[in-house]
Amino acid sequence: MGMIHALWLGLSVVSAAWGAPAAHGQVASAAVVVEDCAVRFAEEIRIPAVEAGRVVEVKVQLNDTVSAGHLIARQDDSATLLRRRAAVWQQTAAREETSDEVDLDYAKALYAEAVAQRDADKGIYQKGGGSLRTVRQSELGVERARLEIARAEKTLRLAQIQFELRSAELSAIDDQLERLRIKSPIAGVILSIERRAGEWIKEGETIATVARMDQLRIDAFLSAEQLPPAEAVGAPVSVVWRNAGESHQLIGAIDSVDPQILTGQRYRLHATIDNKRLGNAWLLVPGTEVEMRVHLERKVR
Repeated sequence: MGMIHALWLGLSVVSAAWGAPAAHGQVASAAVVVEDCAVRFAEEIRIPAVEAGRVVEVKVQLNDTVSAGHLIARQDDSATLLRRRAAVWQQTAAREETSDEVDLDYAKALYAEAVAQRDADKGIYQKGGGSLRTVRQSELGVERARLEIARAEKTLRLAQIQFELRSAELSAIDDQLERLRIKSPIAGVILSIERRAGEWIKEGETIATVARMDQLRIDAFLSAEQLPPAEAVGAPVSVVWRNAGESHQLIGAIDSVDPQILTGQRYRLHATIDNKRLGNAWLLVPGTEVEMRVHLERKVR
């Protein structure tokens, strides 16, 4: 909302001169008063269950103030924990396979022995002893040993792949466990709690509803003659109301305008208002009757 405050600072400077005549070329301020408006939550989110199952624990109460990421409830994770235990053992076994190089070392030893035997047989054959058949058999022994090394190396590569698959399965289970811990996506106030501990819930059904309070939305109807829709978006606004004999005011800006004109050349606009804390409560709550003022700027000719 930095833009809102920047607009408002500019507006405040001009507002100090309200009622005083503006010189030629200066900017004068005017306000369009809107009485047909309603205060609503800017965000109201129904927090769903991620899967069908039992609600084990509900960690909030009605009207609690929560932060983004606050734990709302926990769904039954007993079966998932068992799956995780098995996945951990499978990952451990796969890790052991990746470090088991006994077969590879043995294949290398066989290869070294086969090379030595081949060289010896060649030496004897070159001196006129032995036979060509013996040399060829020793050459075959070298090739067989080389293939055993390749087989052992492939086994290690497959073991590494298996380890990565087991690790991915474990990560997926951990993600599932985290998803079963239902958290608030926004900071706000708990408006309703639809399930209690021990109750069954279907996937997608609402566990609780949370609404944002630091910003509120104003839905209002305004005449196109008072303010053309094309000039409304981005205009700074203020809302004023009385409570317990005291006057209050908050500021904001118009976010959007509906792309249609209604009966009586009226259209609907939407503004976002920055709310404030007043002790343990919020200064403005949805449903309050307020008056909104759209602040305009025009040049004096």
